[in-house]
Amino acid sequence: MNIRLDATPWTAVTADWLIVGLPESFELAGPLAALDEALGGQIARLREAQDFTGKLAETVTIPAPAGIGAKRLLLVGLGATAKLGQANLFKATATAARTVSTKKTERIAIVVPTTSSDSLSLPRRVEILAGALNVGCVGQDLYRAEKKRFPFAHVDLLVDPGFDAAALTAAADAGTIVGEAINLARELVNLPAKVIFPASFADRAAQLAQQYQISCEILDRGALEREKMGSLLAVSAGSDQPPRLVFLEYNNAPAGAPVLALVGKG
Repeated sequence: MNIRLDATPWTAVTADWLIVGLPESFELAGPLAALDEALGGQIARLREAQDFTGKLAETVTIPAPAGIGAKRLLLVGLGATAKLGQANLFKATATAARTVSTKKTERIAIVVPTTSSDSLSLPRRVEILAGALNVGCVGQDLYRAEKKRFPFAHVDLLVDPGFDAAALTAAADAGTIVGEAINLARELVNLPAKVIFPASFADRAAQLAQQYQISCEILDRGALEREKMGSLLAVSAGSDQPPRLVFLEYNNAPAGAPVLALVGKG
């Protein structure tokens, strides 16, 4: 997925989809008012008819909207403004991504929402959106002949003019890494036992470690016996597949950074 930052007005964006997140009790002001005017008051009518209220993860699709550059418009609810934290923003964005990724797209555009929460800076919001978009457009289609999800090729994150390009690009990159890591974990979990087992899991870890320059150590049965890891060996005795224990170690953090250890029991 290629993500870029863009300050183009919402109405002028050229994309297969324009995604706009709106909170409950949203006001038609600023760029949203301009979008509503371009649509002939359609958003206002949706609000008045209670067809779109802004509740968390609520969606409304407007196909072939006249008056704007995007081919389709999706409104997604962000929930109560006071509760617009990381989890809700991720959920709403991932829901939007799932909604618009059922068909192949060349480019989507999504508005980076404003928030009254001091804990969600603009770079943090960009990071969350990048991660959620990567997760939402990837389905569990490993063995399906007909795919139900199609990853996005290009994504425009719409922000106000004058944005800090370096900071927001770094945030988008960080979010992409998180999203791709979540997708990798889901893929490994969903692979059948004949494909993913201790030895194949260890091989995949070694490949990723080499790709991302992370040190990797793999203990086989002999090493586990020498380390006297009796509990792990006892569990593996019930399987035809020989055991493995994988250590991945990243030592490029700044000096004095805390040590973080994640342990998976399999």
